[in-house]
Amino acid sequence: MRLLALLILTLAVPASAQEDAGVAPAQASDAGLPAGTTLFVMTLEANPAAAQYAPTTTQTLAHRLSAAKLNVLTQTDIAAVVGRERQAQLLGCAETGCMAELGQAMGARYIVSGRLDKLGDQFVLVSSLFDSVTSRALGRSRQETDELEELPQKARAAADELLASLGLNVPAEPAPPKDVISGSGFNLSFKLGTQFFTSLVALTPQLELELGWRFSRSWSAFLQVSAGLAFTEKLNVTITPGLLGVRYNFRTDASLQPFLGGGVGIFATLLNAGRVRPSIVLLGGTQYYFWDRFALGAEASVDLLGAAYEFTEQRTGGINFGFSLGITYRF
Repeated sequence: MRLLALLILTLAVPASAQEDAGVAPAQASDAGLPAGTTLFVMTLEANPAAAQYAPTTTQTLAHRLSAAKLNVLTQTDIAAVVGRERQAQLLGCAETGCMAELGQAMGARYIVSGRLDKLGDQFVLVSSLFDSVTSRALGRSRQETDELEELPQKARAAADELLASLGLNVPAEPAPPKDVISGSGFNLSFKLGTQFFTSLVALTPQLELELGWRFSRSWSAFLQVSAGLAFTEKLNVTITPGLLGVRYNFRTDASLQPFLGGGVGIFATLLNAGRVRPSIVLLGGTQYYFWDRFALGAEASVDLLGAAYEFTEQRTGGINFGFSLGITYRF
């Protein structure tokens, strides 16, 4: 019966996996293991908080172990060898005798088992390697992380530690960036600027709040609300209830990113003439990303409609030109 099970298992293993057993760079035979050595990876046990992440973490663990050119099997392969009742008996037992019998049933000398737990905000991954022939544990790994995004990296690190107990080494995978933003998402900017009211020496402070949505790292749409005060003969309050526009960032793979943009909105002056008019704004500047999410920026802008109006009326209000410094956070 056992010979029949092993025959079925041999047919169930893909031919490509059997061929890979003799391929460099990290062959099982390099460490004195027989070519085609089989390793069985049991699905990780988990507490309720981590149960949804256990299957994916198990697959990541198995994939990394297969990089050592071992024939790696998972619990999805066990149905081809034993029946459901026998599966429940073997997989539900953690004793040494059961582990040895499981290895014999699967034709696998080595068995990887473990569990994934989420304790508060921390993930704890514990795994071990068992030799079903000698009935002893060969290696053990414990990995911890507070970030869900780091869980695949920790699973690969656990696999490397278990492989090291067999004398196997596989090329290390580069660690992914710790904080990578997606191509789309919200931007939030706070700016402190000034408008050139009548000359460069008569400035009006202005506070701007901008909420943006990026379609990619280059293109984004934004809605900006700003308010400013001018202390001249009379107190002037200028406010832009809404400036809706788009912005394009150049050199998005660099820390220093110039940009150009434009928008349409409404411009109003209060406590003076009470003017309300539409505005068409062109803007440009640069942002320096000292972190992938945070940037310091400088921006200059001009209201084309306002400048044209003052030119035709031969006025020199200068309120149509602005400059601001700010900080941006990308969600």
